[in-house]
Amino acid sequence: MSLRDTKKIAAKIIRLGEKKNRNGALVFALSGPLGSGKTSFVRSAATLYGIPQKKITSPTFVLVKKYNIKKHGELSQLFHADAYRIATKKEFENAGFRNILQNKDAVLFIEWAENIKRFLPKNSVWIYIAYGKKEKERKITTL
Repeated sequence: MSLRDTKKIAAKIIRLGEKKNRNGALVFALSGPLGSGKTSFVRSAATLYGIPQKKITSPTFVLVKKYNIKKHGELSQLFHADAYRIATKKEFENAGFRNILQNKDAVLFIEWAENIKRFLPKNSVWIYIAYGKKEKERKITTL
């Protein structure tokens, strides 16, 4: 799957997510094995919010990165998070997730979201990325 394909898929998923009723941040929860393309997906999605792909880098070591959205309706901030090392409610709160989730102006993309599933809103959009049969092939499914 090319980056162009990923961007098309991301656009469809974002449109579906934006139609959901929510009380806080618009949440996209990404799950998939290491190297499957979670960060690439976020890069493609970020361009739809006016953020250049090259600005999006993995949040692995800082846990959460914040980007300003230029013009996209009510959304003004994009957060890109990595929950790989988050295991407890205290770690979740210390990383600032609770504040982000309460922010109606925010869109949040969380890699390794399965680690904090119990803390995420029920209306989160779940995106599962898996390897395909070919080296560069990926399967993307949503819930």
